[in-house]
Amino acid sequence: MNSGVMISAESSLEQPYQRRKAAAPIVGMALFIIAEAMFFSAIVSAYLVTSSQSTAWPPTDMPSLPFVLSALNAGILLASAILIWFSAKARKAGKKERYFDLFSLALIMGVLFLLIQGTEWIRMIDNGIYYDSNTFSSFFYMIIGIHGIHLLGALVYLVFIYLKDSNSNIATNGKEVFISGCMLWYFVVALWPVLYLLVYPNPTS
Repeated sequence: MNSGVMISAESSLEQPYQRRKAAAPIVGMALFIIAEAMFFSAIVSAYLVTSSQSTAWPPTDMPSLPFVLSALNAGILLASAILIWFSAKARKAGKKERYFDLFSLALIMGVLFLLIQGTEWIRMIDNGIYYDSNTFSSFFYMIIGIHGIHLLGALVYLVFIYLKDSNSNIATNGKEVFISGCMLWYFVVALWPVLYLLVYPNPTS
């Protein structure tokens, strides 16, 4: 009788532990996102203070940034987040093939966004605008570069999840890790409109 009671007690203690262990990826990602939101807030604040103290912002010798192309690129990134959302619904419903199709397309769009965004750097470098050319270019490279690094990191994490799910039963395994990946992707996507409106004030040339 005593051994049965002990096993039952151990089992009741084990369940909360297992729940906490399962939720760890979500909690960890939430804390990471809060820290990164504070980090980006500091950068944006520094940008706004600097721009308010400058007589010409951006400098008149800066090449005009392709506003429309970047707007379309922002649409690509937003579409990837929508696809991730639909892939999550397919995953929850156990529709594995649809889940992987939508997830793959979202990843491709994320890569496409990075490639198009990279042309901004190439265009500025071709025009002789480097990180240390002026304050605006320093902020441009820093803000866009840091966001790009975060986006690349999120893509790598999503690819890891994709490969992990391809070798497991999505109905029973990896739900919390998948949710944490979605959280990170939604975060970097939500950041972009703010940064876009911050550093793309000029119409297209």
